[in-house]
Amino acid sequence: MAKSSTEKIPWYLFIGAAVHQGLQRSYLLLGKKLYTYSWIFIVVGLVVGAALVPGQFVIDNEESDFNNLWVPTSAVALDHADYVSEVWPSNTRFQNIVFTSQNGGNVLTQENLLVIQSLHEAIQATTTEFEGQTVSHTDICLLLSWNGFSECFTTGVLSYWGYDEQLIRDDSDVLATVSDPSPTVPVRGTPIDSVSILGQYKPPRVDNSGNYTSIPAVSLSYILIDNLEAEEWELAFLDTIESFDTGSMSVFPAASRSFGDGLSASIRGDLSLVFGAIGLIIVYTCIFLGKFDRRLIKTRISLAAIGVCSALLGVYSAFGLCAWLGIIYGSPNQVLTFLILGIGVDDMFIIANEVSATNRKWSNKKRLSVGLGHAGASITLTSVTNVCAFAIGALSSLPAIQSFCIHAALAVFLDFFFQIFIFTAGLAVDMKRQSSGRMDCACCVVRPLKDDSKKKAIPESFGQKVIGNYFAPFLMKTVVKVIVLVVFAGWLGVSIYGATQLQREYRQEDLIPSGTTYYDYIEKLDQYYSTVPTTVNVYFQDLEYHLPSVQNEMLELHQKMVSDVNRLTPQTPWLESFLTFAEGNCNATSSQAEFYDCFDQYRAGPGAFGSSNWVLDEFNVIQSSRFSYSVEQLDKSVRQVETMLQTRDVTNSFSFEPKAFPYTFNFLFWEVFTVIVGEAVQNIVSVLAVVFVVSLVLF
Repeated sequence: MAKSSTEKIPWYLFIGAAVHQGLQRSYLLLGKKLYTYSWIFIVVGLVVGAALVPGQFVIDNEESDFNNLWVPTSAVALDHADYVSEVWPSNTRFQNIVFTSQNGGNVLTQENLLVIQSLHEAIQATTTEFEGQTVSHTDICLLLSWNGFSECFTTGVLSYWGYDEQLIRDDSDVLATVSDPSPTVPVRGTPIDSVSILGQYKPPRVDNSGNYTSIPAVSLSYILIDNLEAEEWELAFLDTIESFDTGSMSVFPAASRSFGDGLSASIRGDLSLVFGAIGLIIVYTCIFLGKFDRRLIKTRISLAAIGVCSALLGVYSAFGLCAWLGIIYGSPNQVLTFLILGIGVDDMFIIANEVSATNRKWSNKKRLSVGLGHAGASITLTSVTNVCAFAIGALSSLPAIQSFCIHAALAVFLDFFFQIFIFTAGLAVDMKRQSSGRMDCACCVVRPLKDDSKKKAIPESFGQKVIGNYFAPFLMKTVVKVIVLVVFAGWLGVSIYGATQLQREYRQEDLIPSGTTYYDYIEKLDQYYSTVPTTVNVYFQDLEYHLPSVQNEMLELHQKMVSDVNRLTPQTPWLESFLTFAEGNCNATSSQAEFYDCFDQYRAGPGAFGSSNWVLDEFNVIQSSRFSYSVEQLDKSVRQVETMLQTRDVTNSFSFEPKAFPYTFNFLFWEVFTVIVGEAVQNIVSVLAVVFVVSLVLF
């Protein structure tokens, strides 16, 4: 049987051809309108931009809080964080100084301790001006009261000698002093946390008796009340340290404001890169969009500027529109300027080159409409694909990613809109300028025209000749096709394997410019204090603490935490200490009144230093309490997530009402690791599917 001369066209090819032809006809008609009413389209585009851009300046939608940017919206830790911040508010600011030896050896010598003591005294004497008032360290420090005395809360290496210079001078073996397994502050008698004060080599350098032979780093910390005066004083604190001569030691200070200051410095550095990139792109487009012409008629400097400004208008209009819509703006969105500039310039070159490639015997109006008819379908395909891809990303549960993708999708769409309405209309104006012999950037000056009527199109460039005459025929050879496919498959395999080896982790130093004081401080913490454990608290809410059943269940939970959670070290729970105290002093298991009479005695005695383990209401009734545990530093996200989930499994297995729950600030970071892999796979698959469908229909 003879084969039919008309084969059935696959439905997807039919749809693609119909859509492509429809777009081409639409852009042909639009091109004619753009040429006829060029200035009207330019004004309309500028009006749209003028309505959208101010949103980012009128409405403050910038978000810098980690919880609101990087923690999944469905994260359990967010609810726990809200409870802790409300019931257990942190009203303190933390300053820390790490001291190391410049030669990398032992920093803990009597000579260095005396220098640290002198710096400590200089810090205590530091003042600053705030709203016309002098603010000193004692005005804003957190006061610690004991035995009728009050002093600013300070902790660190000087605690071993009670911040007393004479005790340091009288100590002939300072390494032996800090080697005490249970050190206490002289006179005061409070325990010293050596792990957070003494930096360690890996492994620690000790003698046969377990005494330190060398300490690579020591720290000194100050706790302030959190207010504006303290924030201002921190600047003076950092200036005092910077100007102090510490001899043979290197000093790495940090204050509560240091991380934010480091991010601000990073943003300021990025701004210079943004302006530099804009300048380079303008120069690039000026060189390659037009051509060299001594008469300055065929050059397109002004058109290049219009194209770049159209792309920038797309970015900042998207920022403004998102602000009007109440969508948060996160720091990752800053890279959109670079991204959309690249997309916008690409669209600009496609439109300009398609118009330039048309027959020069045609009228400018026909050349613009035909060129836009060809270019419009191409940039529509890429723009729709990009918008759909970013729209899929906007479904992320991470607010920062969601915000970035919404901003990006709108920026791509608005860049497409402005390239069509403003740049193409500007191209029409530029064609009219060239036809009338007016100079680029000086349209009032008219120059005589050359006769280009015999030229049907612009000659092939060197790049076009190389690709068309040499590269394309070479690529079509069978052997080359096979090599390309093999190389591509190998590269894809290597890339997939590399993706599986990516480490999921959060490091502050990745967000801070290298070479800054805070970056160096974080590096020293990682180097010498990586063994400092993380404190995880189990929070008990409003309970009947006087009931023996509640007390027993709380202690059972404590035992289960110790037995079921890996890499966890218990601290003595306050309830256990309290019940031990009550055994020989008062009744803690009968009525509520007798329980709180006993509890008041405990708080006034041995429980004085445990007040951070409970929150009392106005009637001195326990509103909330907590047990604390130390978890070793976990360098792998898998272990971090495992530990977090294990602690939750333990607390969820008990019938407290309201529920007890475990929480530490690090849980907010670890929550990200529970979703990031799944979301990455889901987004990649979804985007590939959307791109495939869009390409199938529009290409």
